[in-house]
Amino acid sequence: MKSAQRDGHHIEHPFQEEMLDKLWEPIQVGKLELKNRIALAPIQVLPPENVWPDMHETHILFHEAVAKGGAGLIVIGEVDVTPESKGAVQAAAGGERRPTKGIWSDAAIPGWSRLIDACHKWGSKVVPQLSSYADWRPQHRAVRSEGKMALIVPSWDKIGMTPEKLEEEIQNFVDAAVRAQQAGADGVEIAGTRESLVASLISPVRNPGTPGFSEGLKERVRFPTECIRKIKAACGTDFPVFIRMTAVEYYAVGYDIDYAKQVAKEYAEAGIDAIDVVQAGFSTQLPQLQMVAPPGLYGHNARDVKSYLNSLGTPYNNVKIMNACRIQNPWLAASLVRNGDCDIVSICRQLMIDPEWPEKVRDKRIDEIIPCIGCSWCLRSHTCAVNPQSPFYKSAELIKTLKMTRAETIKKVMVIGGGMAGMETARGLALRGHSVTLYEKEKEPGRKIYIQSLSPFREDMDLLRIYLSKQIKKLGVDIKCGFEVTPETVEQEKPDAVVVATGCRPVLPDIPGIEKHFNVVFAEDALLENADIGNKIVVIDAEARKDLGSLGSFTANYVARSACVRDDVAMHIMRWSPQHPPEHIKEMADTPIARQVTIVTNRDRIGDVEYHHYTTVEELRRLGVRVILECRYKEITENGLVITKDGNEELLEADTIITANYESDNRLYRELEGKVTELYLTGEARAVQVQFIGNIHGPYRLALTI
Repeated sequence: MKSAQRDGHHIEHPFQEEMLDKLWEPIQVGKLELKNRIALAPIQVLPPENVWPDMHETHILFHEAVAKGGAGLIVIGEVDVTPESKGAVQAAAGGERRPTKGIWSDAAIPGWSRLIDACHKWGSKVVPQLSSYADWRPQHRAVRSEGKMALIVPSWDKIGMTPEKLEEEIQNFVDAAVRAQQAGADGVEIAGTRESLVASLISPVRNPGTPGFSEGLKERVRFPTECIRKIKAACGTDFPVFIRMTAVEYYAVGYDIDYAKQVAKEYAEAGIDAIDVVQAGFSTQLPQLQMVAPPGLYGHNARDVKSYLNSLGTPYNNVKIMNACRIQNPWLAASLVRNGDCDIVSICRQLMIDPEWPEKVRDKRIDEIIPCIGCSWCLRSHTCAVNPQSPFYKSAELIKTLKMTRAETIKKVMVIGGGMAGMETARGLALRGHSVTLYEKEKEPGRKIYIQSLSPFREDMDLLRIYLSKQIKKLGVDIKCGFEVTPETVEQEKPDAVVVATGCRPVLPDIPGIEKHFNVVFAEDALLENADIGNKIVVIDAEARKDLGSLGSFTANYVARSACVRDDVAMHIMRWSPQHPPEHIKEMADTPIARQVTIVTNRDRIGDVEYHHYTTVEELRRLGVRVILECRYKEITENGLVITKDGNEELLEADTIITANYESDNRLYRELEGKVTELYLTGEARAVQVQFIGNIHGPYRLALTI
């Protein structure tokens, strides 16, 4: 039984395909007509080379790919209005300013025209998102400790954010909008969320107190409302102006939805045409982009703002409401629109990974959608871990080299191992036209992917297994499950090429006395519930080169949460029981019943999966899991694990010891060396991966060479 059930957001609804048609209804934003209800949300990624004032090739290629894929609206993220500005990603990280899509000078207009024309060619409308991350803006800091957060906001006079500076910046926004219009843009959007200047100013908590821009609601919204009015005056009342808005800040003292509705009212009175109701800033405690965040996380906030403006009548009800955050499922997207939560869905990472998402939805080719699983690898490396072919900020040359073309010589290929690497290799080889047979010793492919999806809030990993298994079947790969290949099998089949993708296998750590304990189990057996788990549990996290996707940390989370009241049960009690206040129910959902869990590691951190470290550590803290870092394992006795830390020895009593080490399983490869002319080793069989990207990109590139 999974300890934290929730409806997976790529569940298919076989009797509801007609509801998807809602996404293809045209809509007007002001006088601008969009061909459908699908928008590309603004993306903050920047190329490494500075070609300004020209438009970087990668900007054009990516946004045109999304336009070609069918999106009705392309919002081009974070277009700097002043040379002093720096984008959200590097601003949050405190890094050097990098080249941007700046439009602070007329010299940028020709480059912008090239990008806009490329999107217009496919019938998409284009809206640059005007932003300011100037050095003098309030760069607040969030200090987290023990589940609590302190927000440090500098004073306006210390950072030089004077009234005169803000008036000058308003004019920069207006001038940038005029340039965008001259370049052919169909409107502009004002960046008003996360750590942007506008988001800081409208917040009672984050506003640094600049006189005339801070005293009350009217003053705090003065900057964006003056931008709206002056852009309309300069570009014409028919020129649409959009704005992004955080509906709830999710700080302990942040503003709530009622305040946001008043902000939206002010925006409407200033003449705004559309409001994109989205997530909070990077510094909030609420996870927003990772797998732990539920799909469509802010749909209810969009509905609240939309309903409020509608209740006010004309002209407020003319404002179109957009909504973003983890909208990947076509049925969820259509439901948000049909249910009246929003008018347009604003989709970011799903269009990064698969720009053809709109066309695939329209043509009812749902099983061909490459799923975004919320791994957040794109935030780290500016590439998609799941789709090596994604045009997301790739050069034309790189896109060309990654294109699957038919092989000159068609070969009979055996792919041995049906995990992530094996299925991706088989998919690529089938696309190349080869005759491919996939061998898997389990009853069906993708066992390790499924195992990693069993931990609480990691369900989306399984979307990758479902997608790959469907694709290899659709491409005609011959799949033989329940079949363990031997050298004799290979000799009998006489393939032209063999790809060994046998993955990795769990191994016990080298700790004296490990055989003395009566209940030492592998992490995967705990997750699959193939082993009895007691109530005093010690999880020995994996060693650095033996760590499969931080499975130790996620298993500790799983066994702790499995002893809690399930989330759906807690929600049921909250709805119906007059006896339990919300705080009591929250405690029930986060308190293991009669179970103590400890995780130990000889490293300096756990949960090493990028962008999931904070949420993993915070989950363990909330569940009362004891975390011991940088310790040494002296021995295992029948009573538990003896460790040393800082010169002190301690017995961690345990009725269950869970281990998380893995090693590459390349035994078959070694047996086949010298016996097969064309022999390849790929995926986890080469090296155990903390980050799964190597199990997709490596096999894909291998398939290109065969």
